[in-house]
Amino acid sequence: METLELLKQLERILQCQLNRQTTIKRKLYQADTFLQWLCEAEKDICSITPSDIYRYLESKPFCRAVQVQNLQVIRTIFDIFIEKELIFENPASQVRIKHEPITRSYDLPTFEEIKAITEKIMKIESHLALRDFLMVELAYGSSARVGELIALNIEDIRLDDKMILLKGKGRGAAKERTVPITDIAIRYIREYCRDRISGPLFLSYRGKRMTASAIYQRFKYWSGRNPHIFRHCFATHLLSNGCPTDLISKMLGHERSSSTTVYTHICDSDLQNRINNSHPRKISFIADKN
Repeated sequence: METLELLKQLERILQCQLNRQTTIKRKLYQADTFLQWLCEAEKDICSITPSDIYRYLESKPFCRAVQVQNLQVIRTIFDIFIEKELIFENPASQVRIKHEPITRSYDLPTFEEIKAITEKIMKIESHLALRDFLMVELAYGSSARVGELIALNIEDIRLDDKMILLKGKGRGAAKERTVPITDIAIRYIREYCRDRISGPLFLSYRGKRMTASAIYQRFKYWSGRNPHIFRHCFATHLLSNGCPTDLISKMLGHERSSSTTVYTHICDSDLQNRINNSHPRKISFIADKN
């Protein structure tokens, strides 16, 4: 089977399973990377063993989560070959990704740093700067993901109720959530949408719906940071101020409360640092390095 034909069939399968084009593009890229590796290694895909797949995954600087994503794609590729009766067993089904404790380290901006970023944006008197301010405000003030900023329509905003409908990852109403918006967001949404009553909220300078890459570029331009960091700040700052984790989990659109526990670890680390820096007996809080 030719690589192009295989990728087209994989894309059809993904289109049936998913509705996020960014996810489909990522999986197709991962599949193409694996097939290129096979070609460079001069390996016949029909004779691949689990050891070959382990070797491929270990050859790439993937974290565990990305290894799992790649393994899922590879399994789908071999499922296609089984369906075509080119092979009779999926070698990827025998591959297991070893579970390792996840240690995450985030360099999160403080509230003062975020305030400085938004003030810097608002010093520019232009419609595009107003748009960029609102994207930052909704990421930090309402926990919006990049995909949710892209999908957000003017009709999804209820200014009188101070609520917006965010369309989360996945398909259907089950992935949607209604979250509050800040007073400052309401004020500037009214100004930004003064001449519009429907359609995409965030438009490019050409009047088209913003793309993921364009949003990443704007966040990078103003803050030097990934837009998802502002979502992390939303959760971490709420937690630091005593907001219950179940409420934060609902605001973030997490299906599992365990997904929110990463923010408790961040806050625990911050608490320990503050104690070490301010407690009069801080030396007893610091592990002996000898």
